[in-house]
This record gives sequence, C-alpha cells and structure tokens, in this order.
Amino acid sequence: MKTQGRTKSWTLLGALLLLGTLLTGSAKAADMDSLTVTITPTASYAVDVDTAISPALLNLGSVGLGLSTYTVNVTTVEVQSSYATTQLQIAAEVISGGWSIDNSTAAQETDALQAWAVFTDTSIVSATVVQGLAGAYGAPDLLFNNLPQYVGDANGVTRHEVNSGAAGYKNMDNHVSSLAGDVPASRSHLWLKFTLPPVSTLMTAKQVYITVAAGAPQP
Repeated sequence: MKTQGRTKSWTLLGALLLLGTLLTGSAKAADMDSLTVTITPTASYAVDVDTAISPALLNLGSVGLGLSTYTVNVTTVEVQSSYATTQLQIAAEVISGGWSIDNSTAAQETDALQAWAVFTDTSIVSATVVQGLAGAYGAPDLLFNNLPQYVGDANGVTRHEVNSGAAGYKNMDNHVSSLAGDVPASRSHLWLKFTLPPVSTLMTAKQVYITVAAGAPQP
C-alpha cells in the first residue's frame, strides 16, 4: 500500500510539473515575431534592330570607287532591356568581299572601306535630311573594325549622334527601355554612310556587318 501511495504521489507531481512547463512556455511567447524573405532579381540588357525592308539586308547597289553612299531605308533601334537604362555600342566588320574597315579618316588605303553611323530621333525618316545635319558623319561618327564604340557622351567623348540643337538630335546616353512603358523614348533611327577606297584589288560585292550591342551605362 505504501508503494502504491508513493507512485500516485510521483504521478501527481509529474502532472503538475508538466502543467507548469506548459504555462511557463506560454508566458514566454512574444506578442510579435518575424521572418525574412530573400528575393534576388534577374535582369538583362537587350536591343532590337529593325529595317523598313525585310529581311534586314540593305543593298546599296553599285557604287564607284572613291565615292560615298548612304542607307536610305529607316533602321529603327529599340532598347528592350529589363534594366532601367542602357548604353549602346556599335561596330562594323566586312564579312565578305575581301575588304576591311578603315579606322581612320586620313587618306584611304587600298581595299579599305570607311564607315560612319549616326543616331537620330524617330522624327527623321529621310536619309537626305540626315546627310545635311551638322556634325553627322564626322570623325566622331566613324565606325571601327570589329571594335565596339560607345554611342552618345560615354566617357567624355561624344560619338554617333548629331549636334545638340540640330534637327533630329537625340541624347543617346543611358537609353530608357520600352519595357518601362515609354516606347517612343526607347527608339531611335540609325543611319549609315560608306566611302569606298580610291583603288581596289577585289571587285566582288562586299557585305558589311553592323553590330549594335546593349550594355551597362557609362559615366
């Protein structure tokens, strides 16, 4: 009988201790708690180049040596980056026909093609207008052989845009994206000029590959 009484006493004591623990735990719970959620965004730079003709192959026809020719069809460049702002770069490369791109406005060499590029706002739809714009197709607008050049005022050098205040002027720095909702502001028109060398050893048709790349803004 004594043993049974002692067992009942210990059982009752255990129940009381358990109840005390539960009550103590409830008393320690805070009236507010929190958790942390981590979200890592992903974004990319993107640009789309479209011409008024399809496919995007501009045939400028037959041009005499030593003469210049221009693109006459509108080429629209639209920034479609998921980053807020984008800096464009442009380069040229002769991919067939045996010539190269001349990186200098000095006297041209044999089999070396000079190439220029200038961007305007979308109000300019005529190559004739562009050819008369102040600053267009000058030395800052020269394209380099497979060597991308920044468009706009990047790194303290203004390239590939008409003079401020001239018809068609567009500030090409830190281009906004069409994904931000302002599609007109994300677009510009690209115009090209080429000057053939005075002499050539190769008279086959030449194809010039123009690359427009989107990347991070520059100071």
